[in-house]
Amino acid sequence: MKLNNIQLDALKELGNIGSAHAATALSKLIHKNIDIDIPVTDIVNRDHLPPANRGKVFICIEFVIFGEIPGKNLFFLEKKEGFKLIDTLIPNIRQKDSDELDETTRSTIQEVASILTANYLGAMGEMINLLLIPSVPKFHIGTMNELNNRIFANIEEMGENVLVIKTTLRDQDLKFSPFFILVPYENGINIILNKLGLV
Repeated sequence: MKLNNIQLDALKELGNIGSAHAATALSKLIHKNIDIDIPVTDIVNRDHLPPANRGKVFICIEFVIFGEIPGKNLFFLEKKEGFKLIDTLIPNIRQKDSDELDETTRSTIQEVASILTANYLGAMGEMINLLLIPSVPKFHIGTMNELNNRIFANIEEMGENVLVIKTTLRDQDLKFSPFFILVPYENGINIILNKLGLV
Protein backbone atom coordinates (compact mmCIF):
# COMPACT_ATOMS: atom_id res chain seq x y z
CA MET A 1 0.00 0.00 0.00
CA LYS A 2 1.51 3.32 -1.09
CA LEU A 3 0.67 6.17 1.28
CA ASN A 4 0.06 9.73 0.11
CA ASN A 5 1.43 12.79 1.90
CA ILE A 6 -1.79 13.48 3.83
CA GLN A 7 -1.89 9.90 5.13
CA LEU A 8 1.81 10.02 6.08
CA ASP A 9 1.37 13.32 7.93
CA ALA A 10 -1.64 11.96 9.84
CA LEU A 11 0.24 8.83 10.93
CA LYS A 12 3.23 10.92 11.98
CA GLU A 13 1.04 13.22 14.06
CA LEU A 14 -0.53 10.20 15.72
CA GLY A 15 2.94 8.95 16.63
CA ASN A 16 3.90 12.38 17.97
CA ILE A 17 0.87 12.41 20.28
CA GLY A 18 1.74 8.94 21.58
CA SER A 19 5.36 9.82 22.31
CA ALA A 20 4.35 13.05 24.11
CA HIS A 21 2.14 11.02 26.46
CA ALA A 22 5.01 8.61 27.06
CA ALA A 23 7.26 11.54 28.04
CA THR A 24 4.62 12.77 30.49
CA ALA A 25 4.46 9.30 32.04
CA LEU A 26 8.25 9.24 32.47
CA SER A 27 8.16 12.67 34.09
CA LYS A 28 5.71 11.38 36.71
CA LEU A 29 7.72 8.21 37.22
CA ILE A 30 11.01 9.95 38.06
CA HIS A 31 9.36 13.00 39.70
CA LYS A 32 11.12 15.44 37.40
CA ASN A 33 9.98 17.68 34.60
CA ILE A 34 10.95 16.10 31.31
CA ASP A 35 11.37 18.10 28.13
CA ILE A 36 10.67 16.27 24.88
CA ASP A 37 12.23 17.18 21.57
CA ILE A 38 9.90 17.22 18.60
CA PRO A 39 9.54 13.54 17.73
CA VAL A 40 10.71 12.28 14.35
CA THR A 41 8.10 9.86 13.07
CA ASP A 42 8.64 7.86 9.91
CA ILE A 43 6.69 5.23 8.04
CA VAL A 44 9.26 2.61 7.04
CA ASN A 45 8.87 -0.33 4.71
CA ARG A 46 9.46 -3.56 6.62
CA ASP A 47 12.26 -4.47 4.19
CA HIS A 48 14.23 -1.41 5.34
CA LEU A 49 14.44 -2.46 8.99
CA PRO A 50 16.40 -2.19 11.19
CA PRO A 51 16.93 1.58 11.62
CA ALA A 52 20.33 3.24 11.82
CA ASN A 53 22.98 2.76 14.55
CA ARG A 54 23.39 -0.91 13.76
CA GLY A 55 26.74 -1.19 15.51
CA LYS A 56 25.49 -0.06 18.93
CA VAL A 57 24.02 -2.38 21.54
CA PHE A 58 20.35 -1.78 22.27
CA ILE A 59 17.87 -3.00 24.82
CA CYS A 60 14.57 -3.89 23.20
CA ILE A 61 11.37 -4.55 25.11
CA GLU A 62 8.87 -6.40 22.95
CA PHE A 63 5.10 -6.29 23.43
CA VAL A 64 2.44 -8.18 21.53
CA ILE A 65 -0.54 -5.89 20.89
CA PHE A 66 -4.01 -7.27 21.48
CA GLY A 67 -7.18 -5.52 20.43
CA GLU A 68 -8.51 -4.19 17.18
CA ILE A 69 -5.09 -3.83 15.52
CA PRO A 70 -3.03 -6.90 16.45
CA GLY A 71 0.71 -6.60 16.03
CA LYS A 72 3.84 -5.81 18.01
CA ASN A 73 5.16 -2.71 19.71
CA LEU A 74 8.89 -2.48 20.34
CA PHE A 75 10.60 -0.10 22.75
CA PHE A 76 14.31 0.49 22.03
CA LEU A 77 16.88 2.14 24.26
CA GLU A 78 20.64 2.18 23.84
CA LYS A 79 22.25 0.02 26.55
CA LYS A 80 24.36 2.79 28.11
CA GLU A 81 21.27 5.01 28.30
CA GLY A 82 19.47 2.16 30.04
CA PHE A 83 22.14 2.29 32.76
CA LYS A 84 21.60 6.05 33.14
CA LEU A 85 17.88 5.53 33.52
CA ILE A 86 18.40 2.85 36.17
CA ASP A 87 20.82 5.08 38.10
CA THR A 88 18.22 7.86 38.07
CA LEU A 89 15.33 5.67 39.18
CA ILE A 90 17.16 3.52 41.74
CA PRO A 91 20.49 5.07 42.79
CA ASN A 92 23.14 2.64 44.01
CA ILE A 93 21.21 -0.42 42.83
CA ARG A 94 24.08 -1.52 40.59
CA GLN A 95 27.84 -1.39 40.52
CA LYS A 96 28.73 1.66 38.44
CA ASP A 97 31.70 -0.05 36.79
CA SER A 98 29.63 -3.07 35.76
CA ASP A 99 28.55 -3.57 32.16
CA GLU A 100 26.06 -6.31 33.06
CA LEU A 101 22.29 -6.14 33.36
CA ASP A 102 21.19 -8.29 36.27
CA GLU A 103 17.64 -9.44 36.95
CA THR A 104 16.76 -6.32 38.97
CA THR A 105 17.94 -3.88 36.32
CA ARG A 106 16.26 -5.85 33.55
CA SER A 107 12.98 -5.93 35.47
CA THR A 108 13.17 -2.20 36.14
CA ILE A 109 13.74 -1.36 32.48
CA GLN A 110 10.88 -3.67 31.51
CA GLU A 111 8.61 -1.90 33.97
CA VAL A 112 9.58 1.54 32.63
CA ALA A 113 9.01 0.33 29.07
CA SER A 114 5.61 -1.07 30.09
CA ILE A 115 4.52 2.28 31.55
CA LEU A 116 5.74 4.26 28.55
CA THR A 117 4.24 1.81 26.06
CA ALA A 118 0.86 1.70 27.82
CA ASN A 119 0.67 5.51 27.74
CA TYR A 120 1.91 5.68 24.15
CA LEU A 121 -0.56 3.09 22.86
CA GLY A 122 -3.34 4.41 25.07
CA ALA A 123 -3.02 7.93 23.67
CA MET A 124 -2.95 6.66 20.09
CA GLY A 125 -5.90 4.35 20.71
CA GLU A 126 -7.92 7.16 22.26
CA MET A 127 -7.29 9.39 19.25
CA ILE A 128 -8.56 6.78 16.79
CA ASN A 129 -11.08 5.11 19.08
CA LEU A 130 -9.37 1.72 18.97
CA LEU A 131 -8.41 -0.61 21.79
CA LEU A 132 -4.66 -1.34 21.87
CA ILE A 133 -3.55 -3.55 24.77
CA PRO A 134 0.14 -4.44 25.29
CA SER A 135 1.11 -7.91 26.52
CA VAL A 136 3.57 -8.85 29.23
CA PRO A 137 6.99 -7.52 28.08
CA LYS A 138 9.78 -9.63 26.66
CA PHE A 139 13.41 -8.52 27.08
CA HIS A 140 15.99 -8.56 24.26
CA ILE A 141 19.50 -7.13 23.94
CA GLY A 142 21.88 -6.94 20.99
CA THR A 143 22.84 -4.90 17.95
CA MET A 144 20.04 -3.70 15.70
CA ASN A 145 20.95 -6.32 13.13
CA GLU A 146 20.76 -9.10 15.73
CA LEU A 147 17.45 -7.79 17.05
CA ASN A 148 16.07 -7.49 13.55
CA ASN A 149 16.86 -11.14 12.83
CA ARG A 150 15.46 -12.25 16.17
CA ILE A 151 12.23 -10.23 16.20
CA PHE A 152 11.19 -9.38 12.66
CA ALA A 153 12.44 -12.23 10.52
CA ASN A 154 9.63 -14.68 11.27
CA ILE A 155 6.61 -12.39 11.53
CA GLU A 156 4.55 -13.72 8.64
CA GLU A 157 1.56 -11.53 9.55
CA MET A 158 3.63 -8.33 9.48
CA GLY A 159 2.17 -5.59 7.31
CA GLU A 160 4.09 -3.79 4.61
CA ASN A 161 4.63 -0.59 6.63
CA VAL A 162 5.76 0.02 10.22
CA LEU A 163 5.70 3.20 12.29
CA VAL A 164 9.06 4.32 13.75
CA ILE A 165 8.98 7.10 16.37
CA LYS A 166 12.24 8.60 17.66
CA THR A 167 12.65 11.39 20.17
CA THR A 168 14.97 12.75 22.85
CA LEU A 169 13.82 13.14 26.46
CA ARG A 170 15.83 15.31 28.82
CA ASP A 171 16.09 17.16 32.08
CA GLN A 172 19.18 18.82 33.57
CA ASP A 173 20.67 15.47 34.58
CA LEU A 174 19.14 12.93 32.22
CA LYS A 175 19.09 12.66 28.44
CA PHE A 176 18.20 9.65 26.40
CA SER A 177 16.77 8.85 23.00
CA PRO A 178 14.38 5.93 23.01
CA PHE A 179 12.32 4.98 20.03
CA PHE A 180 9.24 2.91 19.39
CA ILE A 181 8.48 0.69 16.43
CA LEU A 182 4.81 -0.09 15.93
CA VAL A 183 4.39 -3.20 13.78
CA PRO A 184 0.74 -3.68 12.79
CA TYR A 185 -0.14 -7.06 11.33
CA GLU A 186 -1.69 -7.42 7.90
CA ASN A 187 -4.13 -4.55 7.30
CA GLY A 188 -3.37 -2.59 10.49
CA ILE A 189 -2.20 0.67 8.90
CA ASN A 190 -5.28 0.64 6.68
CA ILE A 191 -7.52 0.24 9.74
CA ILE A 192 -5.85 3.26 11.40
CA LEU A 193 -6.24 5.37 8.25
CA ASN A 194 -9.88 4.32 7.97
CA LYS A 195 -10.47 5.53 11.55
CA LEU A 196 -8.83 8.83 10.62
CA GLY A 197 -11.15 9.13 7.61
CA LEU A 198 -8.28 8.92 5.16
CA VAL A 199 -9.16 5.79 3.18
